[in-house]
Amino acid sequence: PSSQGPGSRVQRPRPPPPMLRVACMLLPLAAARAFVAPRAVGGTAAAVARSGARGASAAAADAPPMPTLYVYDHCPFAARARMALGLKNVKHHLHFFSNDDVETPTALVGKKIVPIFQLGDEVMAESLDIVKRVDEDPAYGPPLIKPRNPAKDVAGWIDKAKPAFRRLQRPRLPLTPLAEFQFQRARDAYVKNHPLPEPSSYEENLAMTPQLLEELNSYLLELDVIIDTETSVNEGGPSYDDIELFPQLRGMTLIKGLTFTDKTVKYLEAMSAATDIPLYFRIAH
Repeated sequence: PSSQGPGSRVQRPRPPPPMLRVACMLLPLAAARAFVAPRAVGGTAAAVARSGARGASAAAADAPPMPTLYVYDHCPFAARARMALGLKNVKHHLHFFSNDDVETPTALVGKKIVPIFQLGDEVMAESLDIVKRVDEDPAYGPPLIKPRNPAKDVAGWIDKAKPAFRRLQRPRLPLTPLAEFQFQRARDAYVKNHPLPEPSSYEENLAMTPQLLEELNSYLLELDVIIDTETSVNEGGPSYDDIELFPQLRGMTLIKGLTFTDKTVKYLEAMSAATDIPLYFRIAH
């Protein structure tokens, strides 16, 4: 509708100049020609397309089957298997179970567990078995992951830090928007299945954050002696010490207020990049 008042003259748009009218008529024709299939050299375009399709199909048939890894994002045992696949640069499907999903893992391996590795008819659980299977498979290249260095006692450090770490991490996980916690029933299942010793209330443990941070921060200072380089626990490349330590430290990056040394941060970032497993610093709380 016009906004002109009564009696006012309506200004009609002037027709475009003749040359502009010609250009506007030619534009659709030019656009249509842009989508005409080019003439093929040495054969028709259809023949070239068929040849390309056959080549793609043959390449797909020759490609090795792609494994699937079933995980929870937060699970350190699942992160172990993810590390092996990442370090060996194995392309794979990554499937995140909902935390309340009992049926799917039970159908695969007989119980609710992660990680689960599936390649065709082969299905296996247990994180270190999966790491070994991936690392030693000739299809994925020569073995890469070296044995542990007993002198480092990575397992001893993890055991020492575990009580404070659990009290800090467990109450935070159901509050974190990870794939396995997208439903309330999944969050409820986690709380039910992961009790804490007294004081067992998640709310009470959150209230204990200041003293728990102080305790765990004291243990984090010890890592500068344990970690040899910025890219691996031991000199000479990744080892089973990394397979154990990195998943635990990654879980700690979810806890706001923890103080990591510069050396530990560089190690975390380098191993995250090498394994293609993101850290939690950006969503720490």
